[in-house]
Amino acid sequence: MLALRPEELERREVVSRTMRLVFHGDVIISQFEHYDRLAPFDWEGYRKKYGDIQRLDRD
Repeated sequence: MLALRPEELERREVVSRTMRLVFHGDVIISQFEHYDRLAPFDWEGYRKKYGDIQRLDRD
């Protein structure tokens, strides 16, 4: 059983009523509204600037 305090329940209520999932196409969930309008990522430019891009989360 999940033991939530009243303020946690209230917060969940607010979030559940205001959360919005944005789709582009029929089945793709966007990270944010207009995500599908972003310019394509410049992989070659990034590769030239940083070299190995196998892990983009590393310096």
